[in-house]
Amino acid sequence: MATQARRGRSGSLTPPVGGARSANCYNSLNMSGTVIAAIDAGSNAVRLTISALTSGDLNLLESDRVAVRLGQGTFTQGALDPDTMDACVQTFARFRALFDHHGVTLYRAVATSAVRSARNREQLQDHIWKEAGIRLDIIDGDEEARLMSQAVAHAFQDTAVPPCMIDLGGGSLEISLKSQRKWRVASLPVGTVRLLEAFGLQGAMDDSEHRMVRRYTKMAMRTGISIPKEGVGTCVACGGNAEALTRLFGEAGPVPTLEVASLRKALPQLLSAGTEERMRRYRIGRDRAEVIAVAALVFSTVAKQLGAVRLLVPGVGVREGILVDLSRDLDARGSAAAGSHSKSHREILWASAKAFALRVGHDITHGAQVRSIAKSLFDDLQALHGLDATWSTSLEIAALLHDVGEVVHRSGHHKHSEYLIRNGRIPGLKGKERQIVSILARTHRKAPPDIERHEGFALLSAEDRIAVCKIAAILRIADGLDADHRQRFSSVAASTGEGKVTLRCAVKHGKTTALPTLEKVELFKEVFQRQLEIEVFEDTRS
Repeated sequence: MATQARRGRSGSLTPPVGGARSANCYNSLNMSGTVIAAIDAGSNAVRLTISALTSGDLNLLESDRVAVRLGQGTFTQGALDPDTMDACVQTFARFRALFDHHGVTLYRAVATSAVRSARNREQLQDHIWKEAGIRLDIIDGDEEARLMSQAVAHAFQDTAVPPCMIDLGGGSLEISLKSQRKWRVASLPVGTVRLLEAFGLQGAMDDSEHRMVRRYTKMAMRTGISIPKEGVGTCVACGGNAEALTRLFGEAGPVPTLEVASLRKALPQLLSAGTEERMRRYRIGRDRAEVIAVAALVFSTVAKQLGAVRLLVPGVGVREGILVDLSRDLDARGSAAAGSHSKSHREILWASAKAFALRVGHDITHGAQVRSIAKSLFDDLQALHGLDATWSTSLEIAALLHDVGEVVHRSGHHKHSEYLIRNGRIPGLKGKERQIVSILARTHRKAPPDIERHEGFALLSAEDRIAVCKIAAILRIADGLDADHRQRFSSVAASTGEGKVTLRCAVKHGKTTALPTLEKVELFKEVFQRQLEIEVFEDTRS
């Protein structure tokens, strides 16, 4: 039976029972089954995959692609066109009917470059929720690359994954390079629809247009990622255009392969043909014919810059990465229910975060103290902030790792912390939860969360932004209560009164000057509309 949205007392939409977003941004309808779904709202099309999870294997039930070009006009105008938005909402309503038909129990729907670039993105999210009852998660380039790499690793199974992966979409190009067991990821503004819009490309392309696209792609790569001096040889290529080009000019096999030499040989004919001619010659649809030539040009240019001679095209991408995430999430929940020896999500994250800090050489003594204070404040102020335990977990992990960026440099370490948390190997921390933890680390000092300053914060829903501000305010106070990194307080308790919050802080060894500065306190006062009073007393037990 379809899960319908219901209206709250204020008339605003609230999640249906059992349909609220979890901390990792996965959306649950009914956890009794094993049919899962993924939606990728890309810049050139909206795609759906529904699979049944049976004995750990994913079995395809439904796959659909609707040519809704969300990138059309968005990259030049900065907003989604109303007609395109309507078409997207209708597509999601159609996909919702397929959810109900197949009995989908768990799903994730994501939007990438075009939607995250649009200033009216929240309007699209709201319309989709109202008309289709589907939550749309707007992800950044790093998360897009993570999902893609997860899908590739799953596709290759026990075979070694080449040290380079490229994913070309309508709005962006994600390049992942492996060096000394670490992956470096760059999300570049090089997408097929973006290039068509920015340079006014239509139909056949002349020499000046070829050169313009090549120069732009080279410049984006040189400024966005460190290119290895030695050639990478073989790359994994993902995306609909990579698959289409491989079908036309590549070789079939366990993993379809496109030799770069074959692609370059086909380029002149591809580029000189107009859209109608490409449709006839290659037997492809109009939406593919419009972008396939510029895609081939980008792939050729990227391959040359990377020193790649062949592209392996496993035919997976964001949707498959989502399905792998969802299947693992189900496995984890099943394991947790099976016996008392299973660790909770919080325990897993805590262990992963500590292991990550150890790997990068970060001392967590201060972080552990801040985490203890922050958790105490969160629990004591439950009635004031009204947030559930999932937010406490995000706060605790952010508290532990908020200063991890100091391993890069103390100056600007909050920015380095954000980067390391976004890109580091922290098992269990994924999706929106990783995004939130990185935002909290970024805003534990200096500027508080701001949609103009912090892109990751701007991509969250209005509801989540409010919650992030609340826990950021708590984190800033907790950090201020160990400003000297000497762990002087043995306990911190909070209580609320008329127009104020009082903190009673037990100090171990007499007096301390480790109190929050004005910069730390202002966000708390603004968010909770309370004055903050701090009482320090000696812990006679110490």
